[in-house]
Amino acid sequence: MISGEHPFDRLRFDVLWETSAYFHIFDSERRLSVRAEESGPEPWQRRAFDAFVANERALKPRVFEALLEYYQSIVDEYRAMFSPDSLHLAPLISRVEDLRAVLTPEAVYIDDLEDKRPGIGLLFDCTWDDSHGVGVRVLGDSVLEVGPQDICL
Repeated sequence: MISGEHPFDRLRFDVLWETSAYFHIFDSERRLSVRAEESGPEPWQRRAFDAFVANERALKPRVFEALLEYYQSIVDEYRAMFSPDSLHLAPLISRVEDLRAVLTPEAVYIDDLEDKRPGIGLLFDCTWDDSHGVGVRVLGDSVLEVGPQDICL
């Protein structure tokens, strides 16, 4: 949070409520997207965001270990679909640090379905599937699910 201003105080509506914010989990400023009515986000969404920010540092290694495990579980399938000159889009990776070559952080996403699908969505672009990207649903300091971005949306 910059100058003590809460990112929710900077949200602007255009289909979703959005602003940019610095996220330790990404080590960079990225988009914050909140699905809510035009009247604005709900108080529980702000609390969910605050809980996420409070847990970011503890959550970070878990998120990236889960991403590595997910990537390793799907990479062979994608490599089998690619031509030999496209294999660089799905390289064999064995270390979390090497995920930077295939993943780009995109956004933190808060849905409006508190009771049906709890948690925060972390959205990534990826080299092997530019249509669906990768999403990580988190709650507290736990990773709930990793898969295509639609698990978060």
